[in-house]
Amino acid sequence: FLDYPFHVDNYRPSTPPAEREAFERAVFGYARRAYERVLREVKETTVGEGQLRAWHVYNMAYVFKGPRHVVLVDFTPRPVTPVERTPWTDAAWQAFAEIGDLLVITHPHRDHTSFPLMARMRERGKPLVLPCAMRDPATSNVYAATSGVYVLDRDHAEPVNIAGVKIWNFLGDQGKNVPCNVYLMDIDGVRVADNGDNHDRSKYAGLKGCPPADLIVASTWNRVTDFVGSCRAVAGFNLKTAVFLPSHENELSHGVDHRESYLEMYTDPKRLAAPGFLWPTVKPLAWGESVTVDVGNGRQCDRLD
Repeated sequence: FLDYPFHVDNYRPSTPPAEREAFERAVFGYARRAYERVLREVKETTVGEGQLRAWHVYNMAYVFKGPRHVVLVDFTPRPVTPVERTPWTDAAWQAFAEIGDLLVITHPHRDHTSFPLMARMRERGKPLVLPCAMRDPATSNVYAATSGVYVLDRDHAEPVNIAGVKIWNFLGDQGKNVPCNVYLMDIDGVRVADNGDNHDRSKYAGLKGCPPADLIVASTWNRVTDFVGSCRAVAGFNLKTAVFLPSHENELSHGVDHRESYLEMYTDPKRLAAPGFLWPTVKPLAWGESVTVDVGNGRQCDRLD
């Protein structure tokens, strides 16, 4: 039911101002309620050993909470409008910087990067994990390899320990001159693989030398079976207990023809409708929703939270 309102083309110049404003109010209100719910639940939730809880914030932005660490991935100020309005507030960035132990960014596209959150994390001495040095065009702040800023601009087949979280990465791209890391993160014993829009499929081969993922996050429009299949081929991967979180649907700053509906995710033979493809348990999450993965007893919690 979210596909219809998310595919209203309010960006057309002919759209009456009242309709545009009504759409923005509705979408921004929904986005704000979603991240407020995530903030509240992350603070209130206790996660047991062998568990990881994942909250979907927007696009490919997730919060992963284990028993001891909270990892933020690919946060963005979006959705935005042509005049750069956003549902996010500085208080929200402050709050997420307070609860997060580190921020991981797959690539520097604006729908995966939040400079306001990066700044708030650094103010608190929280580490950043980046695929390249990055410069905030609004403030001219440069985030390069210094104390607390980890620029993983080459492959790491052996994990890098960052603030207690083990991270493997394989540097691919999201098109020409856009570095994009494929990450495997061990968060308190539960491993998360994230392809972050990577286009260089050869980089998935690096996962073969890593421990198997328990949770997979991937953009479904981006030949998703290649990434999931590569994760599935890793020795020790458990298809019955692993969880797949589809991602990157309904990015509202994309044009309607490239907004990637939930319907497409389920019906496209190159996505979840791939004939004969063996999927892990699939848990599509709308903004603000979450799922708990439990590997402590060799099983997953088969529920949405």
